[in-house]
Amino acid sequence: MRRPLQRTAGVASAVLALSGAVPPLPALAAAEVASLGITLDAARSVTGETIRWTATARDEAQAPVVGAEVTVHLPDNAIVAATTTADGIATGTFVATEPGTISAYTDDARADTVLQLAPVLRLAAPARTAKVFEGVRVAVTETLDASVVLQRRKAGAEAWTNLYTEFGDPRMSVPLHAGGTGSWQFRAVSKAIDDANILSATSNTVTLKVSGAAPVPIKVLNAMRVKSGVRPVYWTSSYNANMMKHAKWMARNRTLCHCETKGTPGYSPDGDRIARSSLLSGGTGSITSTEIVRGLAAAPLHSVSLMAAPLRGVGVAVTKVKGFSAGGVFQADRAVRDGYRRAVTPWPGAGSTVPAAYRGARREQPNPFPLCGAGYSDRTSGLPVWASFGVPFMGAPVVGYPARVRKARLLENGRTPVTVCVLSTDRVKGNGDNATAVRLGLEAHEAVVLIPKRPLKAGASYQASITTQKETFTWTFRIGK
Repeated sequence: MRRPLQRTAGVASAVLALSGAVPPLPALAAAEVASLGITLDAARSVTGETIRWTATARDEAQAPVVGAEVTVHLPDNAIVAATTTADGIATGTFVATEPGTISAYTDDARADTVLQLAPVLRLAAPARTAKVFEGVRVAVTETLDASVVLQRRKAGAEAWTNLYTEFGDPRMSVPLHAGGTGSWQFRAVSKAIDDANILSATSNTVTLKVSGAAPVPIKVLNAMRVKSGVRPVYWTSSYNANMMKHAKWMARNRTLCHCETKGTPGYSPDGDRIARSSLLSGGTGSITSTEIVRGLAAAPLHSVSLMAAPLRGVGVAVTKVKGFSAGGVFQADRAVRDGYRRAVTPWPGAGSTVPAAYRGARREQPNPFPLCGAGYSDRTSGLPVWASFGVPFMGAPVVGYPARVRKARLLENGRTPVTVCVLSTDRVKGNGDNATAVRLGLEAHEAVVLIPKRPLKAGASYQASITTQKETFTWTFRIGK
């Protein structure tokens, strides 16, 4: 009698005994990815935002590829990964920290996209009130390596004007100042220094209520700077106090020096530091801080520093001790870079009127007059006239070029030639201490100085013209009546 079920069961049992288990079905390998794409839900974003990425994998027939491993490389070198699902899509998120190319990879394909980021900008001001041209420091926070342009406008106005540019420091403390009374608004706007994927961004707005008047020497200095085509400078009471420290030392010791000597009356390390960044003036008798500013402006080797475009913040002070007056201008804040586009800076400024009392500073050190030869002196010659073809920035090379003078002239009332001595780095001869110092002073600003042999006439207009190896620069000014 046949027992097929038992025999079948016996065969089955034998098979099971040999294998030990039912063999699993072999895994299906993901199809080859013929095309890969990647998109971002916010290709233009701000730093710190969470971004979702989506990768799509397709085979040669454009059917979804299931189970493909997608690896995504981010601009900050981080890596994220995911596996495609039934619809051929892999997705994930990351926090945006850097702009740049985002690449997705499988074993067979690659896709790229670009993330553009805008910096997060914030302004925080400790003070909400100020005087005219008084510097109020604000904290500027940015989240990417971008240039930051500080802007201002009168409250209610539509147009913004640039104050200056800061570079590449994510946490800065910078000054803001207004050129008149009333409510003024300030903001920061950023653009990338090098990376084209950094977007522009705008900060919050800070409002300052400005009242009162600028100190007279600051008002006089800024009027001259504007006429020379450079920005006004700001001042602070602390800068003025710093200049006063060194002024007191000089007055007590009856000397002018870009230094302070240890062991002398009034010496301080701060005063010694301030001395090295100041333009100084003084002597027996009385002098005001406004007279110091005007005197330095008429001294060509000091004037080029006083009118330099990178100068941003100053302190001015003067004091008198036992008949000896001393003071100066503390060059407290100079730009490292300023987004500066080279332009010639003249003095006296184009279209300006110079008081007839201006004759040029006496006893300027170094002294340019002896280099002009017979007939030139700080007592008998006219007001020096100059133009700067270069701008020095702290920690950066001069913007401009070495000015080589081909021709220079000064015309009275547009027609009468004035006899002048021309000083420039290529025309100052000699290796003595004074000649070397004059040459270095001119070279720092690539300045060309015209010194009239005789005083300029009150009420007359003058046209100055300087031709270098690259250009001819001409401007006019007047001498007051």
